[in-house]
Amino acid sequence: MGVMAIPGILISLSFMVGFPDFSSGTWTVPEQAPDGSCWVMLYKADDPIKWTDASSLAVNAGGKLSISDSSSMNAFLFGVASGADLQPCDGPWMGAQRNATATTTPLTDNWQWVDGTSMVYSAWTNDQPNGSQWLTWSLRLDANPDVLETWAATWASPDAGKLVYSLLASFATPPDCDANGVPDALDIAETPELDGDLDGFIDSCCPGDLTGDSVVNVDDILHVLSVFNGQGGDLDGNGVTDVDDLLAVLGNYGCTPSLSR
Repeated sequence: MGVMAIPGILISLSFMVGFPDFSSGTWTVPEQAPDGSCWVMLYKADDPIKWTDASSLAVNAGGKLSISDSSSMNAFLFGVASGADLQPCDGPWMGAQRNATATTTPLTDNWQWVDGTSMVYSAWTNDQPNGSQWLTWSLRLDANPDVLETWAATWASPDAGKLVYSLLASFATPPDCDANGVPDALDIAETPELDGDLDGFIDSCCPGDLTGDSVVNVDDILHVLSVFNGQGGDLDGNGVTDVDDLLAVLGNYGCTPSLSR
């Protein structure tokens, strides 16, 4: 079926063809990180998820598996997960992996986040990571049986290790503008006519609404300025919040869903 081009995002439609069916799972309400750097949704599946499939689903949804590079971000992600009524050992998956190595190195080394950066901050449970360096390990929040604020390493496949049924996905901008419980990118991929002008946003929504209050106003301008050069206001998907994103907010100033384009 190919791919759908959205400014700055390449959304694979493999979740429709040859991709595990996650349509019966549920997403939580988006929550904005305290520092404004991203929005986070947690996805709960009915069946165990491979880390690779979880990562693909997060990308198809318009985001990526969540990165925790500070104690404050880790506490925020833990709050999202602990409020999601997860079952023991559900996870959720987070956005880091350690590839198998042929040399003797500590298992705490060589971890990489999905954005390509190396893991510096960490929050491992006391006995983690624990296993063979010859295997590829993936990151999840620990659950023993309740979700903990610390991390554990697990094989990427549900065929071994702990069964993981959930994931944390982070988005640069509010991911569910129509509040239907599904990330907008998945809505558009399933029903392309929702985005008639092909700008990557549901036509009935306001792309400049970065605070999620259903109106583009001075708060959105202030938000862009507060995360400038970061990713938390990246409306055009070029990887950074810049003057083009500020102009997009100004161009949509006063927009509400009932007055959208």
